[in-house]
Amino acid sequence: MHFYLLTHSRELHKPTNTGRITRDTLPDRVSIIEWRRNKPSDAILSAINTTQIAVLYPTPDAITVTSNDNLTCYDNVIVIDGTWQEARKIHNKSPYLHPLPHIQLAPTTPSRFNLRRNQIENGLCTAECISELLAISQNRREAEKLDLALDHFIATAPRNRPS
Repeated sequence: MHFYLLTHSRELHKPTNTGRITRDTLPDRVSIIEWRRNKPSDAILSAINTTQIAVLYPTPDAITVTSNDNLTCYDNVIVIDGTWQEARKIHNKSPYLHPLPHIQLAPTTPSRFNLRRNQIENGLCTAECISELLAISQNRREAEKLDLALDHFIATAPRNRPS
């Protein structure tokens, strides 16, 4: 499974962005794609047209992923990488995402990510989402590797950064 991080331009430069950690930890599994409102990424459009792909984004009809059975039909997952406000904007202004199957997570543990203010309840950062998906899809070694990288990032990051 490959993960396309559809990333808001403001997110690319934030020191608290966990998408970069994810890509740096799992470079063969993760691509960072800058979201552009008026020009969808050729890589995303190609993946949509040639693979079985889902969008990780909570919608009323999203399938809650709890086992590998929910993931085996997807080769790729688009993960919207940004604040919840940015993610909503990206999803709403990207009509090419709307007809795709949507999946969501039901985390059993709270987020460890504490580097930003105003986090939503039961929300996970990008790295935690991908770790969850990897663990569910029986890629536990990669999930653990990503979890360790995220824990190190959180432990060594300066506190009180603006979001």
